[in-house]
Amino acid sequence: MATGESRTVLEAALENGIDIPHLCWHPALEPYGACRVCLVEVERNGRKRLVTSCTYPLREGLIVHTDTARVKEARKFSLSLLLMLAPDAGKIRELAEKYDVSPPPSDLPHEPTNCIRCGLCVRVCRELIGAEAIGFVNRGIDRIPETPFSEDNPVCLSCGACAYLCPTGKIKVIDRNYREIEIWHKEGELAVCPECGKRFAPLKQLEEAKKKIENKELREIFDLCPDCRKKKIAEKKLWNKAITSAGK
Repeated sequence: MATGESRTVLEAALENGIDIPHLCWHPALEPYGACRVCLVEVERNGRKRLVTSCTYPLREGLIVHTDTARVKEARKFSLSLLLMLAPDAGKIRELAEKYDVSPPPSDLPHEPTNCIRCGLCVRVCRELIGAEAIGFVNRGIDRIPETPFSEDNPVCLSCGACAYLCPTGKIKVIDRNYREIEIWHKEGELAVCPECGKRFAPLKQLEEAKKKIENKELREIFDLCPDCRKKKIAEKKLWNKAITSAGK
């Protein structure tokens, strides 16, 4: 197996078509190792141990076992805990069935929250969006992602990146005349396309994106909805082509 300073066992496995289940890992984010379903057994210098493949770096001479009885049992245990947190989540149920994990008992001491504490929502908001609108509160089984003081955080852009990455569907985005993300106590205004009048994207997110664009013409195109934007770009290309042809 090839090695590299910044590559992990999970990345190398996925690149080579080797199936290792994972729920809290995303290629655009720093590895976290929270869900524990990506556990593998590594062997080096005669010593074997279980590690999270999403955080374990590749090393020379490393032997990785992805499907041993010990690995399966460890994944099964992790999935049994996740299933108690999110018994209705499709991805969790699919993996639980694959590893023959029994459904959780009906008399659980804690009510299922459909959140597995994977941290994807917190991390994407911090690492990619740069907003840090949410974070973890409480400890142990009560630890959950939340906004400060469980109120609308004004730094939230209503972008929905958290919902896009959520593996259980706990975070839901509803677009009406505004964008609602109930879990974050958020109602964000949607921008109106000046061409067709359609509401199409969170206004705050659009304004933040436009700050990074120096070209005035590009900023104006950004104000348009995706459909009108495509038309405008196509018209622009045709216009430029006509000017070029006339000048010959």
